[in-house]
Amino acid sequence: MLPRPTLLMAGVLVTCLGCNGSDDPPPGEVMKSLFGVDIPANVKVVHYKADILFLDPSFAWELAPIDTTFLKAILANGFQKTVAGETLPCVSGNWPAWWKSKEIEALPESYSEDSSNGRHIWVDRPNNRLFLEFSGR
Repeated sequence: MLPRPTLLMAGVLVTCLGCNGSDDPPPGEVMKSLFGVDIPANVKVVHYKADILFLDPSFAWELAPIDTTFLKAILANGFQKTVAGETLPCVSGNWPAWWKSKEIEALPESYSEDSSNGRHIWVDRPNNRLFLEFSGR
């Protein structure tokens, strides 16, 4: 049986491909499907990348500003804080220039799941940004 986020993502891909005039499914719909929450009106999608050409789709977001209620709602969906002193590596290596893996990985606050669903969050408090990644597996 496929993990629930993978099944939900399959539904989003089938429903949304081409619905916004591009090949990428809308960032808000993908966020809701994979992370279980809507992006609030006060949070803007600074950057978004969807890699849906292969069997395992991957997505990345840069969101600003940090909305504490929004972040807590995401974290309530099975995320654990990364142990202090450990880094949470970015899984997807083929992201555009705005996705600075080394800088993101160096952020001291990050969260991931205990499962293999590939959902990760990095919090950049000094720059008031959230980085989220779903790496299909």
